[in-house]
Amino acid sequence: MTAKAEISGRETLLEAACQLFLEDGYDAVSMQQIAEAAGMTKGAPYYHFRNKDDLFMQVFVLSIERMKAGFASQLEIEGTLDERLKRAMVYIFRTTQGDLSRLFSDFERYLSVSCKADLKMSALDHGNMVSGLIPFFDEAAARGEFSRVTSARAAYLFILLTMGQLQWIRFQQFTPELIETPESMADELVGVLLDGIR
Repeated sequence: MTAKAEISGRETLLEAACQLFLEDGYDAVSMQQIAEAAGMTKGAPYYHFRNKDDLFMQVFVLSIERMKAGFASQLEIEGTLDERLKRAMVYIFRTTQGDLSRLFSDFERYLSVSCKADLKMSALDHGNMVSGLIPFFDEAAARGEFSRVTSARAAYLFILLTMGQLQWIRFQQFTPELIETPESMADELVGVLLDGIR
């Protein structure tokens, strides 16, 4: 098998698995169903992935990477610091209330402690997320949009507020009377952030 065909087969399996995990949940999906949905033989998933947990983790990582890319693209759209941060937060909140919500839930429910630890060390590395935001905050500081803290501190606070709100969103699923819109959450959090860093 050529390297290109191997990558294509892996990507095809990831896309098929992602669709099935989102539609039916981790527990209801078998490796054979994934192979069939990808138009491959029953053994194909095992050529590319150790087992179902490994495949699910790779789907989860792919989904997180796509979320990060979408988040970054929202920050790149022209606008004030306030507008750009709100747009990025709304994107994250909408994404995690949608498809990613099921993946996060299944991740917590079905994967082993060691799988979770491995994944949190890589895909959910907050330090990496902070360092990726520093240039964005450097540019905002150079434009005079904030001055009270360093760009690294502003990036850290932004990630901290966003991650805290994501935990709150997950809690809200069990208390519908507390549900807020992504826009109202972003407006409030960005207001708190900017009041603290300007």
